[in-house]
Amino acid sequence: MKKALAAFAFLFSAQAFALVDMKNANYSNTWIDMDVPGSGYDLKVVRTYNSRSLFNGMFGFGWCSDFETSMEVNAEGNIKVKECGGGMEITFSPREVTRKDVDNTISQIITKMRAQKKVGVTESSLAALKTQLLEDDNARSEYATQYGVAVPVREGTKFFANGREVENFVFNKTYYTRNMPDGSAQRFSPQGKLTHIYDKNGNFLKFEYDKDVIATIQDNNSRRLSFKYYQNKKVKSISGPNGLLVEFKFANLDDLSWVKNAWGKTYTFEYDELHNLTKATWPDKTFIAVKYDKKNDWVLGFTDRDKCLESYKYEFSQNDPKNHYWSTVKKTCGKEVMADNKYEFWHQQRPDGQYFLQRVMTTVNGSVTDISYHEVFGKPISIRRNAERISYEYYPDGLVKVKASPTARMNYEYDPKIKKVSSVTTNFFNEKGAKISTKTSQFKYDGKGNLAFAQNSDGQKINMTYDNRGRIATITDQAKKVVKIEYEERYGKPSVVTRPGLGTIVVSYKSNGEINKVDSKEGPSVAMQVASTFNNLLDVIAPATAELYL
Repeated sequence: MKKALAAFAFLFSAQAFALVDMKNANYSNTWIDMDVPGSGYDLKVVRTYNSRSLFNGMFGFGWCSDFETSMEVNAEGNIKVKECGGGMEITFSPREVTRKDVDNTISQIITKMRAQKKVGVTESSLAALKTQLLEDDNARSEYATQYGVAVPVREGTKFFANGREVENFVFNKTYYTRNMPDGSAQRFSPQGKLTHIYDKNGNFLKFEYDKDVIATIQDNNSRRLSFKYYQNKKVKSISGPNGLLVEFKFANLDDLSWVKNAWGKTYTFEYDELHNLTKATWPDKTFIAVKYDKKNDWVLGFTDRDKCLESYKYEFSQNDPKNHYWSTVKKTCGKEVMADNKYEFWHQQRPDGQYFLQRVMTTVNGSVTDISYHEVFGKPISIRRNAERISYEYYPDGLVKVKASPTARMNYEYDPKIKKVSSVTTNFFNEKGAKISTKTSQFKYDGKGNLAFAQNSDGQKINMTYDNRGRIATITDQAKKVVKIEYEERYGKPSVVTRPGLGTIVVSYKSNGEINKVDSKEGPSVAMQVASTFNNLLDVIAPATAELYL
C-alpha cells in the first residue's frame, strides 16, 4: 500500500528547511503557521526570515511572505517584481534594456541635479553617483522617481523577464497581470500591490486591503483568511476556516518574538540590536542559534537543533574582490567533522552595466562541481562534476533547447502557444562518441495546459483527464489499464483511487489534512496495479520532467 501512495506523492505537499547562502552570507528559514488544504489553492500562512534583508513588513524586520510580493515600474519603463516583499528581484521589460537606455536615464537624473545647484553637489560627487546608478538599478529607480524621470506605460504592453523569457507581464489599464510558465497568474494594482493569484484551472485567491495592509484573503470556494494588526501595522493575528488562529507578538516594535501557530504550537525568536535573528526555539525546547559578523552583516556560525555547529569563513580575490570571492563551511557534530566545503563565485558585467553571476565552483566532501551561467537567463550553460560535463543551449525565450552529456543529447521542442514541452528526442552515445540509439517522446495538452497525452518510442503511453478543478481524474496506460481518482472536497486530496474491475483504495484524513488511513478491501494487488500505472506515467514524462509544469 505504501508503494501506491509513493507513486502519487506528487499530489501532496512538502516543506523546505533552513540554509546559509554561501554566496551572500545570508541565513534563511521558513515556518508554516497555518495550512488549510482544499480543492483549489491551499490557504497557507508561510513566513520566511532572511538575515540580510532590510524588508520590514507585516511579520517584522527581516521577515517576508508571498502575500507581500509587489511590483513597481522603474525608470526605464520596466517592471521590477520583489518576491516575498523584500526577496529576489526580477526585471520585466518590453524589450532588452540596452546600455543606451540606462545611460539616458542617468543623464536625465544628473542634468536635473545640476539644475538644482544644491550646496555640496560637485562634479566629482556627480561622477561617483553616475557609477553607482549604473551598477545599482534600485538606486537608479529611487533617483528617477525623485526627479520625475519615467517612461509612460501604454495599455496592452507586454513585458518579458529579462526582456526575453516566457514569463511575462501585461498592462491592462487598471491592473498588471503576471503570466507564469505553468499557466498560473498574479494580478497587481497600479500601485504594485498583489490583488489576485490564479492557477491555470481558474482557482484563485483574492486580496482585499484596508488602506495599505491586507485585510482578507479569500479563495474561489469562499474560504477566508482574516488579518488583525497592531497600531504599527505588524500582524497581530490571522484567522482561518474552522476556527483556526495564528497569533503573533513583537519585541521592540519590529522584532517578531512569539508565534502560536494554527496547531497551538508556540515558537519564540530572539534578536541582537541590529534585528539579526540569533535564536529560534521550537515547542520541544530545541533551538537553532546564529552568530554574525555585525560589521559586514555576515553569518559566521550556525548551531542546529541537534547541536551541530557550522562555521563560516569568507575571503576575497586581491585582483577583483567585488566580483571574485569564496566562502568555506565546516560542520562538526561533537568531535566529528561532517563537512568541510568550499564555494567560489565569479561575477561579470553585462553590456547594459548590470552584473550577473557568471560562475560557481563548489567543493563538497572532495567532489568538485563547476557551473557557468547564461548572462541573461541566469540558467546553467555548463555543469561540470569532476570529469563529467553537461551543457545547455537555450531558445531566445529562455526555454531549454539542448541538454547534452558525453552519453546523451536531448533536443527539446515546445508547444508554440503554451510554451510547454511537445517533444524530446534523445540520442545516446557510446564511450567513443558514436551514436548507438535514439528515443523520442511526445506530449500533448488540454485547453488549460494540463498534460493530456504522452508517449515514447518504447511503446509506453499515457492518457490523462482532469476534473473541473484541474485535478487528475483518470489515467489510462498503453495496456488500457485505467486508474480513476476521486477527491475529498474538504482538503482537495485523493480519497478514492479505483482500478476498475480490480478494486479500490480508500484514503481518509485527519482534521488537519494529514493522511489518517489507507485501506483496500481487495488487498495489495490493487495497490500494485495503481503503483504500476503511476510508475509508467513517471517513466513516460521523465525526459521532460525538468521542463514540464504539471
